[in-house]
Amino acid sequence: MNDINIVIGTIGSGTFWSHDSGRTWEQAVLKMPVAPWAPWIEFRSVNVSPFNKNHVIGGSDSGIHLSEDGGKRWEFIDSPLNGMRVWSTTWHPHEPDTILVGAAPFETDKAVYRTRDRGKTWENLKHPLIGRSGYGATHITHVAYDPRDPRTMWAGAEIGGLWYSKDDGQSWTKTDELGPADPDLAANIFEDIHSFSIGPEGNLYIATPRGVQVSYDDGKTFNRHVFEPFPDREPTAIKRDIVSYCRCTVVKTDDPNTIFVTVGDYTPGKNGAIYRSKDKGHSWERLPLPVPPNTTMYWAAVHPEAPDTIVACSMYGYIYISRDGGDSWEKVKREFGEIRAITFAPQ
Repeated sequence: MNDINIVIGTIGSGTFWSHDSGRTWEQAVLKMPVAPWAPWIEFRSVNVSPFNKNHVIGGSDSGIHLSEDGGKRWEFIDSPLNGMRVWSTTWHPHEPDTILVGAAPFETDKAVYRTRDRGKTWENLKHPLIGRSGYGATHITHVAYDPRDPRTMWAGAEIGGLWYSKDDGQSWTKTDELGPADPDLAANIFEDIHSFSIGPEGNLYIATPRGVQVSYDDGKTFNRHVFEPFPDREPTAIKRDIVSYCRCTVVKTDDPNTIFVTVGDYTPGKNGAIYRSKDKGHSWERLPLPVPPNTTMYWAAVHPEAPDTIVACSMYGYIYISRDGGDSWEKVKREFGEIRAITFAPQ
């Protein structure tokens, strides 16, 4: 079976890469113009280009980073995001040098940026998210292009809801709330978007602290699925009645009916799992992991050239790989500290 190249982003240790499916690892070289030094960097996003397996974009608490050798070495990209905490990065599906970025803005209208020349110049897409809400700091947790029309972009926000632009980023519209406000919580938890994925037919699969929200009509209406609670949830999760804490969703690249979601009991949590749906989110099954996760399962990645491979990580450093579409999994021997991002490409 062919090896895959894996890149992870950590909190406080920069990035690591493996060229042999996780059997061996090396810490990447990060070139930084100023402190903090590379070993202290917090990476929350890494994404390999769909056009070039060696090109990986990364977002950290210092700004934007670009690797052109598969994650071994990184250049710091001077941009308006310098010093901002970048939470999400993604490549354009048809333009190899176009990258979309979501961040934690210091002020209003500075949360989403785009480059069309791989980081040489940048434009502010003026997303109306404010830097702080009545519930505290907000940020863009996830950005994505709509597979049906790349002029349509989507952005999800921490306690800020789900947004879309249908005019190439010139204006943004917020969808209706994904659920009713909860008077027992400090914020409307249904407005807390952790991540989302979009199927080729436009179906939306949204990870929230209280389950997966699915929309089959461009975000006009939502159906929520809540997973079975872990019997030994963290006390805070029990106090807030969080029974289905979801972090990430991905759609299988060769089968739009199949979706994966990473779940846990809280953050960081002490339990985790991966679920799969084979019917566009109408029903779900818990997948067998060889070793119980030590925390919430945080992120997952797929690649169109290896459609049966899924790579996923727990928040505190476990990495799992499936080569058969999620039917079976192996745990990578090496364990890390806190992981917030993972991506891969076949060799």
